[in-house]
Amino acid sequence: MAKPAGWRARIGALGSVVAVIAAMILGGTTVASATTTQGSTLLPVNNFAGPSADCPGAGWNCTTDTNVVQNTAGGQNVYEAQGDGGSATQNNTSGPNKATCNISTTAAASTQTCAVTQKGDGGNTINATFSAAPSSGSLNFATVTQSAAQRLVTSQTSTNGNNTLTATTTINEQANSVVDASTPVTHTQDSFVFAGVKQLASGAGNNSATLQLNRTLTSTARGGPTTELQDSKAIPSTSDVDTSACEGTALANGNACVYQRANGAASTNFLKVREADVKNENGTDLTSSQGNQQQGRNGQTEWLAQNDVQTPNNLPGTTVDNGTAGASDGLTKNWTMQSQGLLGQAIPGTRAQYDEILLGSIGRLSPWTETSNEKSTLSAPDGTHQIVSIAATGHADGNWNGELNANMAAGTKTQQKTVDFAGHDVHATLDCEQNNDVACAGNGVTGAGTDVSAVEGQSFNGQTATFSDTNTSASGFTASIDWGDGSQSAGTVSGGSGSFAVNGTHTYADEGTYPVTTTLTSGSTTAGQALSNATVSDAPLTASGKSLSASSTAFSGAVASFTDANAAAPVSDFTASINWGDGTAASAGTVTSNGGGSFNVSGSHTYSKVGAYTITTTVNDKGGSSASATSSLQGYAFPTGGAFAIGDGNSAVGTNVTWWGSQWTSTNTLSGGAAPSAFKGFENSAAKPTCGTNWTSTGGASAPPASAIPQYMGTIVTSKVTSSTTLTSTKFSGNTVKLVIVKTNPGYSPNSGGTGTGTVVAVIPC
Repeated sequence: MAKPAGWRARIGALGSVVAVIAAMILGGTTVASATTTQGSTLLPVNNFAGPSADCPGAGWNCTTDTNVVQNTAGGQNVYEAQGDGGSATQNNTSGPNKATCNISTTAAASTQTCAVTQKGDGGNTINATFSAAPSSGSLNFATVTQSAAQRLVTSQTSTNGNNTLTATTTINEQANSVVDASTPVTHTQDSFVFAGVKQLASGAGNNSATLQLNRTLTSTARGGPTTELQDSKAIPSTSDVDTSACEGTALANGNACVYQRANGAASTNFLKVREADVKNENGTDLTSSQGNQQQGRNGQTEWLAQNDVQTPNNLPGTTVDNGTAGASDGLTKNWTMQSQGLLGQAIPGTRAQYDEILLGSIGRLSPWTETSNEKSTLSAPDGTHQIVSIAATGHADGNWNGELNANMAAGTKTQQKTVDFAGHDVHATLDCEQNNDVACAGNGVTGAGTDVSAVEGQSFNGQTATFSDTNTSASGFTASIDWGDGSQSAGTVSGGSGSFAVNGTHTYADEGTYPVTTTLTSGSTTAGQALSNATVSDAPLTASGKSLSASSTAFSGAVASFTDANAAAPVSDFTASINWGDGTAASAGTVTSNGGGSFNVSGSHTYSKVGAYTITTTVNDKGGSSASATSSLQGYAFPTGGAFAIGDGNSAVGTNVTWWGSQWTSTNTLSGGAAPSAFKGFENSAAKPTCGTNWTSTGGASAPPASAIPQYMGTIVTSKVTSSTTLTSTKFSGNTVKLVIVKTNPGYSPNSGGTGTGTVVAVIPC
């Protein structure tokens, strides 16, 4: 928005005054005595600080010092400040704290401060009244400089809540000069208002803060060429959301910064803020101006209410009252300029009024309900350049109802515009300019965030917010989405006739809860914002077991595999445990990646004996998903002195087989042809059988087998058996197409007429 020409030059003329006042404020209040410490943290002492005449009497630890630290383990603390005020720290673990600041002054330049830190179990109160009415302004001085600074900084911390604060600040500056027609008159009026309130209750309880900030500046000049500048200098806030700003020295001028928080469903917070700013100027200067263009937050900073009122977990019960829409109170600015140009002529550009009101309820846990009313009224002679900018931006969990109202009159030319709004996420603006051929324009865009439900590693595509616009002719909206994980993307705007929806696409890398901010933009201007949460669940896991075998009591290897639907999940996301199925304690498994979201779980274990075991593997994702799988582990052994064999036609799992005896040839089928009738099923090679190798058995009709066999026996599967005979012996040869495990039946006998039978229960991996 264009600003009046020569504005900064006018502001710069008061640079020295601003520096002095800012130094007074930022430096705090100078007191005549050192800080006094009262009471003991070990004893229940009643402390009183303030004028001696008000001391309650016997049983009280009284001091006239208004800069004190009060410590009690019981009793109560009372603090009173007069004059220029003071500061107190009240530490009381069981009784109520009470602080009263009754401060007034008529000095031409003054700094009034009431700074109180209260700690207790509840029932803390602060009552502050500030009044400044500089007296020199009533004199007929050609040069009048008035400055007033009022600063309330409080911190109330309670375990049970029920803290109350009431503050009224009033600045009334009057500069009236009537001199001869040739005497230049210069009036300079500066005022600073600070109100920072921090109320915290760690338990259930109620907090309330009521702030009334009043400022009236009146300047009347009669005489020769005059310069009148009524201004409220701004000291920018260091942060929009930093709660320390509510108790620090860097509050913006006119900033009612309130931070409230109470835990528990029974807690209620109430905040009432009223700000009234009245400026009247009557002179004969050609270049008269009202307002300021100090570079602060959002470019310029004028009267500003920064209310950060919170309840945890979005519990209902917090109410912020900045005025009911259409009511007579609220945040009000009423500026009247009566000065006439040369010979009463209207000369555009020689007079200017600039006004800005910013209202924000900031934070994702901000008020449950809010009402607000912001009014700006400018009145000036014909030709005056008038600018009004009003904005309300923020979030209410319940609803926010408000109104922006601009009423501008420059002689016979008037403009009036009202913007009503209601919603959860509000960005209402009203911008007016007069005598610059720009009409009032505003929007009451309100939004409601749509919570997002997504799965990590999987693309989300859906709605993030809805918006409504009281200006139904608005068009050309674009949107952007901040997904809360450090990434942003464009949103897709759909709808019309004042109702819009925003959709977006995003993939979250990890599970969790993320704050989503959807911003609606018209051209290069932010039209509205909506807040929501993205709840990203852990991607599901799928686990499968394995069929395992071990040739001894010791096992080492992969026992299960699993997949994560989040293909980008790292190994570090997972832990695994293995129950080995033999009654021993479970042990940790080792997770390794196969790529693309596929993983193995491995482990090592030694059993007390060879047997069949069911292994249970459990995998846990740090995000909460889990999966289990069972694997079968079959232990086995080969008999002493060689190995038994079966035909490949009988090797399927579950097949009943004969692995020893005179009937071996007739009961085993070989794909390579029938075996010699003399072969009984045993080979006595020295080497341990392995897949793909040949074996040879020597001695007699068939070599004699071991006298004892394992219950689960490693067994050769052969497809061909041949024989060769010499004068002294017969030799049998065969191949090993695979190895299986046979559960042997009772009744085995190693003699030539004996029989060995069983059932194939598993295939041994080659």
